Amino acid sequence: MKKWDSVYLNLAKSCQQREQWDRAIEYAEKNAQLGKETGDLKLILQSYIIIGLSHDKLGKYDQAISYYKQAISIMDEIEDDFKKKDIYHVVGMLYEKKGQIEEAQHYYEKGKMYLR
Repeated sequence: MKKWDSVYLNLAKSCQQREQWDRAIEYAEKNAQLGKETGDLKLILQSYIIIGLSHDKLGKYDQAISYYKQAISIMDEIEDDFKKKDIYHVVGMLYEKKGQIEEAQHYYEKGKMYLR
C-alpha cells in the first residue's frame, strides 16, 4: 500500500472519532474498493471493521454483523487471529442486542477459543 492509499482509511477513522457514521462508512467503502483493486486484504479487513462498527452505532445490526463476518472470513484467509476474539465478541453483542441470545452465546464461545 502506498502512503496516499491510506487517505480514505484515515478519513473514515476521523469521521468515526467525530461520530459521523455515514461518512465513515462512505470513506471505508472507498478504502475497501481500493483494497479490492490492489488485492490488499488487510486494507479490506480494516475497512470492513470500520463499516461494521459504524453500522452498529447507527443501530443497523444486521449490516454490522454482515461486515464483521466478512472481516472474520478475511482473517481466516490471511491467517490473522490477532483481533478475532474481539470481533467474535462484538458479533455476539450485536446478536444479544437483537435478542438472539443463543446466537450471541455461540459467538462468545467462538471468541473464547482465541483467548491467550
